[in-house]
Amino acid sequence: MDDVRSYLMHLEQQLDTLLHRFDIETLRDVHSELGQLPRVIKPTRDVLKSLLASRDLPDTTKAYLRDVHDHLNHILDEIEWQFQMCKSMTEEYRDAKATQTNYVVYVLTIVTTVFLPAQFLTGVYGMNFGISTMVGDWVAYLWLVVAAATFCLLHFVTAPFGRHTSSAWGPTLNNRLGWFVMEVPSLVIMARAWWLFVSDRESNFVWLPFALWTAHYWNRAVVFPLRIKSTPKRMPVVVVAAAIGFNLVNATLNATYLLSTEAMYSSAWLHHPRTLTGLALFLIGMSINVTTDNHLISLRSNGSTGYSIPRGFLFEYVTCANLLGECIEWTGFAIATWNLAGLSFMIWTWANLVPRAASHHAWCVNEFKDYPKNRRRIIPFVY
Repeated sequence: MDDVRSYLMHLEQQLDTLLHRFDIETLRDVHSELGQLPRVIKPTRDVLKSLLASRDLPDTTKAYLRDVHDHLNHILDEIEWQFQMCKSMTEEYRDAKATQTNYVVYVLTIVTTVFLPAQFLTGVYGMNFGISTMVGDWVAYLWLVVAAATFCLLHFVTAPFGRHTSSAWGPTLNNRLGWFVMEVPSLVIMARAWWLFVSDRESNFVWLPFALWTAHYWNRAVVFPLRIKSTPKRMPVVVVAAAIGFNLVNATLNATYLLSTEAMYSSAWLHHPRTLTGLALFLIGMSINVTTDNHLISLRSNGSTGYSIPRGFLFEYVTCANLLGECIEWTGFAIATWNLAGLSFMIWTWANLVPRAASHHAWCVNEFKDYPKNRRRIIPFVY
């Protein structure tokens, strides 16, 4: 048994060195053999126990048998210890494999983020990037149907990131990296479209919606991830992948509509009351979004990684003032651009963020005993 113990110690050193490259089959063989030994030893021990209970054996024989019985118990204890050691090493190996898998997914996600937007644009606009005609309205209407389905789904399933993170959703990414990876496609697609088709236009104001979009996603994809405090929480890859898919479709749809209707973005459009209203709402919403994000980030300025009750500004009225700001922002964008793509994005924003605000609010009410009872979820005094 001492040889087996020494061998297991040797395997443990190999595991510490090789991690996921460790030959697990060797350990499984040892584990299997250790599992068979008690089947042989326990019946022998039981026989000895019966003999020790007999009155016909001389004391010297009983003393010998008792010594053998004690040794068998010791061997069984040693086998149990070694058996548990094998199980522990197996778990350690599985953890190492899971870590390696997460790393591979991490690398592949970065590669996908770098190349997929360009590939998607090429698929939509062609190799030579000629301006396409307007995407059929049926695509936008289908996108609205998906938004409605998502709205219903999110009332039953909470997206597992942030305070709702769950390990049950598979491999995860660093929180900061996750935000960058899932938001940057929108920034890349719209910036690329502007550079190719809009940068040389001086006769209209189609550049303005592109600028608003880029300003938001520069903040969301680059500035915000750099500013948030590092926490142990991670983001499931499935959430990042879903967000990438959404942003690829949404950004391409909006870019296509803007480019296909660029003639409407004239001086008359810019001075139209509807446009001015939309622009004002966008700027107000973005201001609310950035201000409330700053407020939430400041709650961890002392190095804390936990959650606390935000107070002041719009947080006195709603739990998710930052989400309210984003909803106002894209409502303004839809009014200003006045096209089906902008409308679909506005509806998607509300469909996504209203259920999330409800989940946040329920979590806060459950987490904090002194949570303000008069706060609404996302719309002051209403919901």
